[in-house]
Amino acid sequence: MGQYPFSHNHPLFTKHMRKKELLKKMREYQSWRKGADIPMMPPSEVTRIIDSAITVIEKSDTSKANAVLLKKEVIDKLHITVGAMILDGYDEFDSCVKYVNDLIRELDEN
Repeated sequence: MGQYPFSHNHPLFTKHMRKKELLKKMREYQSWRKGADIPMMPPSEVTRIIDSAITVIEKSDTSKANAVLLKKEVIDKLHITVGAMILDGYDEFDSCVKYVNDLIRELDEN
């Protein structure tokens, strides 16, 4: 019997995605989007990954999800700040730049 998209033995239905695999696949897709020299994922796989991520977000604790998203936003803004400081003439070893980079590392660790 063939593996038709809606048959019970089709890989989309026989393999359950776990968090580790979901993250791996999302990172792989994001790398491809950013220009990595890797094959494009089939659209059905991308759909499956996005649907799984949406489900995880919908089922997660809202306050924890919001805290994680805020932390990510702060880290992104700190990275932008460091870039702007260097463009403004600060040396990458300047104490202010080092301090902001230390903050980024501390936030990333927690």
